[in-house]
Amino acid sequence: MKFATALASGVIALSLLTGCGGGGGGTTPAPTAQELTAQGWEFFVAAQYDSAETHFLAATAVDGTFADGWNGLGWARLFNADTDLANAASAFETANDRNFAGADAWAGLAAVQRERDLPAAITAADSALERSPAFVFAHNSAIDSRDLHLVRGQAALLLYRLADAQVEADTLSAGNGLDPGSPASWVVGGVTCPSYFDALSKLFQDAAAVIGGDLP
Repeated sequence: MKFATALASGVIALSLLTGCGGGGGGTTPAPTAQELTAQGWEFFVAAQYDSAETHFLAATAVDGTFADGWNGLGWARLFNADTDLANAASAFETANDRNFAGADAWAGLAAVQRERDLPAAITAADSALERSPAFVFAHNSAIDSRDLHLVRGQAALLLYRLADAQVEADTLSAGNGLDPGSPASWVVGGVTCPSYFDALSKLFQDAAAVIGGDLP
């Protein structure tokens, strides 16, 4: 049902982009899914997420098997504050079902699921990093593997998987010295934290500030 709804929306978007109706003169060839997707990424890079979403939707209507159209749709929806994140997740999942090459769609899904389903966020981040340990998002180089390690660390912390959270803390801040059995080590950024949990939380908060919070 989600695919059918997206397809119907894409058909509407495509009609808006290509026009309709008769009249004289020659016909303009309809844009391909690849062309519409390329245009969608241009709008995405320009932070025009509504226009990007319209073009990606049109691309999926032209060719529902073109994985990058679905990938782009997921990213446009992720960055569009007016979009339900469930719709972004659905687009990323479809991109992965269509065997999208690379880690971008998994990375986007990790960011979406961080707000919806913490175990699923970890699984998606794992999948992205397995495909690209030194991940850099193709359309925004400020989003990279550090963001994925941050997603994994924050999700593990909130699930109270402290050992897993410490692994990500060590990746993001090597030599941090945090020790669950040593309260004297719970000092992060010059702040003494009341618990090991709070120390990990502060470390991830500081890491997010350094990384830049590039994911929504």
